[in-house]
Amino acid sequence: MRARIEGDVIKVMRQSILIEGEVDASIAPAVDTRIILRLRDSVRVQMGERVVAFARVHRPSSQSLPFVFNEAAFCAANHAVFIGETDATRFRIIQRAPLAQQCMATLRGVVAAKIDSLFEQDVASIVQALVLGVDDRIDRSTRSAYASAGTAHALSVSGMHVNIVGAVLFLLCGGKPRRWHTIVLCCMCMTLYVVLTGAEPPAVRAGIMCCAALIGTSRERQVDGLNLLGAAIFIQLLFDPNLMFEVGFILSTCATFSILAFVPMLQSMIRSCMLRPKKWKGALATMLSVNLSASAGTAVPVAIVFGQVAVWSVVANLIVVPILSVALIGSLFVVASDVVLPSLSQPIVWCVSSAIRLSTMLTEFFASITPNTTPAAAVVASVAVLCGTLWFIRSHSWFSLATRSLITATFMWCVLIIPTRPSSEFTILPRTHGIEFLLRSGDELHHVSMYQKYGAVFVRSSHGNTASGFSHSRGD
Repeated sequence: MRARIEGDVIKVMRQSILIEGEVDASIAPAVDTRIILRLRDSVRVQMGERVVAFARVHRPSSQSLPFVFNEAAFCAANHAVFIGETDATRFRIIQRAPLAQQCMATLRGVVAAKIDSLFEQDVASIVQALVLGVDDRIDRSTRSAYASAGTAHALSVSGMHVNIVGAVLFLLCGGKPRRWHTIVLCCMCMTLYVVLTGAEPPAVRAGIMCCAALIGTSRERQVDGLNLLGAAIFIQLLFDPNLMFEVGFILSTCATFSILAFVPMLQSMIRSCMLRPKKWKGALATMLSVNLSASAGTAVPVAIVFGQVAVWSVVANLIVVPILSVALIGSLFVVASDVVLPSLSQPIVWCVSSAIRLSTMLTEFFASITPNTTPAAAVVASVAVLCGTLWFIRSHSWFSLATRSLITATFMWCVLIIPTRPSSEFTILPRTHGIEFLLRSGDELHHVSMYQKYGAVFVRSSHGNTASGFSHSRGD
């Protein structure tokens, strides 16, 4: 259907933009919502600009074949309801972005160009995701591998990235920033980083908490993480109540709450089971507690929304997240020092590239051993993860901890492996006048043939059970 679209640009992607505003269709009443608008021509658009367009609009369709783009999942990730397509002749910018947003867009472009010039293409896409939160350039297979392994949160600027930047600033200030100008400088740097990365809700929440903790520490106040989390959520919902319906905001809040609530208890439990406590054991216990708490807190929401559960997320995050954290720090240092010390940046570029390739290789390995499952089984397994974590906390010995871990893991694997989805095989067969696609899923076989004859393109499809025959359809 045709529609008139008018609204503000809130996200710029490679070949499309995300607009929040009014969609007035010819056969439906006008609604205020989000829409992804594809631009067939090259048009320079910046965030914050107000645009108007006349486009063909449709509801997103789900993935029907492996090579078909999954519009429904893409729209769900961006909280969009419609997808539209137009060209430059039917697209106009009616109001420019504010000066501050124009400056930030220019700075983001400079940083992105610097990253492209320093790193190779396969590494530059992930570096831009780590530093700027721009993840639309990452290969689809790589993004799917990170999602299956449970480490996709590292590719979007969230609380983890802001906390890393805050920790680096805290260490650069000597570990105890007392003077007011030092505190103001640290808060300004964190605010600049959050705004530069697009001011996503998880990053804003983490920035508020870091600034409040920094101010409280300088005033010799006892910092309570749960109080800071509640204050940050209240401030964000005060300015935008619709955040309570956004998946990213909900997952970030659940992960932060579970870390603040479960980590102290898990650390106490693990240390009570240690026969000979040492510093490296304490550090390992902290990392394991954080990963287990975050996985348990987000397992149920992820299973309900996306219909999947990452069974190796605890192990994958324990290995991949520290590697990507080092890569993030190195990338920030390279971007900042390349202008002053270009000779020093080359070794760091090599180290960052090696770390990112290693993390991608490990992520693809964990994704390859993750079983496919049904959404219902994913929900049951995620509840088992949450209950198992609460059960671990009550352990008082290594034997008790190992027994409870074995019982939880056995139950979860039985739930995931028994009702697995049938394996799929996809084949492309080139022909003289066209091409054929074969998709076999269990006993189901789908055959699509496209060929050109007499100046027209014909499409013929057959699908059904291999034992009961096929139903045919034909069109041109």
